[in-house]
Amino acid sequence: MKPRDIPRGSTVNTEPGCFSQTTGSRHTGGDKSDGGVSLAGDVRQPGPGELVTDEQCSSDISMISSSSSSSCSSSSNSSSNSGGIVVVVLVIVVVLVVVFVAVLVVIVVVSVVLVVVLVVVVVLVVVVIVVVVVVVVVVLVVVIVVVVLVVVVVVVVVVVVVVVVVVVEVIVVVVIVVVVVVVVVVVVVVVVLVIVAVLVKVLVVQIVVAVVVVLVVVVVVIVVVVRVVVVVVVVVVVVVIVAVLVKVLVVQIKVAVVVVVLVVVVVVVIVVVVVRVVVGVVVGVVVVEAVLDIVEIKVEVEEESVVEM
Repeated sequence: MKPRDIPRGSTVNTEPGCFSQTTGSRHTGGDKSDGGVSLAGDVRQPGPGELVTDEQCSSDISMISSSSSSSCSSSSNSSSNSGGIVVVVLVIVVVLVVVFVAVLVVIVVVSVVLVVVLVVVVVLVVVVIVVVVVVVVVVLVVVIVVVVLVVVVVVVVVVVVVVVVVVVEVIVVVVIVVVVVVVVVVVVVVVVLVIVAVLVKVLVVQIVVAVVVVLVVVVVVIVVVVRVVVVVVVVVVVVVIVAVLVKVLVVQIKVAVVVVVLVVVVVVVIVVVVVRVVVGVVVGVVVVEAVLDIVEIKVEVEEESVVEM
């Protein structure tokens, strides 16, 4: 068949493949080694000199296009699958790295917290020990100071009491001596008056007795007043000394001790005063009675002697 005998719109296979006179496009058959395109499916390769219609060429082209599309889609699918695996691997690696870093951070933070806690505990223990030692030392010092101050106060008060008692006794002795002297003087005066009364009248004797009684009462009152004044002075001195000690030492415990000692001293002094006053009154009464007895005896003797004369 010659080319002029080929109907218009048909192709003839003069070589492997086909040539379209209508479109002028070339379609080669065979495999890749022949420079052609591998046909997939049921695409038939025309034999030499075989007429190929446009419909068959269009069918071949469609088959080649679908084969190329499926090949390209499989390639893109394999590429996308490879990319997904890479992404998954990267994500796993990143997660592992993050977890490792987080674990390291947690370990470091826990170690730092433990160290800080240990340091704080040690510091607190040291502070507590120091505070306890300081408090114990301060308490011991305060107790020692208070005991020393109390001892000093007691010693001072005892010394003051002893001095007061000695002074009171000295004053009492002096007063007693004065009273004795006065009594002696009164007795002498009474004797003289008795003698005078014998020479004068009995009325003078009564006047003398009254004078003697008045003198004795005056002496007793003087003794009592002196003793009361001495007691008041002693109490005032003790109160002043105690107030000075309390103000200087400024210890609350000493106040109670001093008050107790002061009360005891005042009670003792009051008892002593009362006893002395009672003794003085009794002695005064006894002296007055003795004087009166003596005067009466003398008066009787003198009256008898006068009567006899």
